[in-house]
Amino acid sequence: MDVYLVPVGPQRYELYCEIPDDPDDEDGEAPTGFFRRLVHRFREMIADAERERRQGAPQGAPRGWLGRVRAKTMRWVAESVAEQRLLWHLRRHSDGCLFYPDDLDEATAVRILREQLGRDFDKHRYWLVIDSLGFVGSGWFGGVVCVGLR
Repeated sequence: MDVYLVPVGPQRYELYCEIPDDPDDEDGEAPTGFFRRLVHRFREMIADAERERRQGAPQGAPRGWLGRVRAKTMRWVAESVAEQRLLWHLRRHSDGCLFYPDDLDEATAVRILREQLGRDFDKHRYWLVIDSLGFVGSGWFGGVVCVGLR
C-alpha cells in the first residue's frame, strides 16, 4: 500500500492514500437478512457521501432547511470517512511504502508518520474508553429503571 506524506502548511504534513472506489455489486440484488441490509445501506450512504464530496451536490437535490441539514450532515460524514480511510485500509496490509517530499529526510518522514499514527491511536483509545463507560452505564441505568418500574 502506498502512503503519501503531503505538505499542508509550513512544517505541517498529513498522511494520504489513494484508494480506488469499491466496485458495485455485480448482481445488483439487495442482500438478505436484517443486519446485512443495514450494512449494505450504510455502505451505499457512505459511497453517496464520497461521490457528493468529490463531485458536488447532484442535480435535483432537495432544497430548503431539511435539505441543507442533510447535505451538511453528509459532508461531515464524508470528511470523517476521508480521515479514517487510511486507517481502514492500513489494517488490511502488512507492508507499505511511504512517499515523502524531497525537503525531508527519511528519519524525519518516519517520525512524522509515527507521530500521526500515534495521535490516531490515542484518539481511538480515548473514544473506546468513553464509549465503553457509556455502554456499561447504559446497562446499569437500564437495570435501575427496570427495577424501579416493578
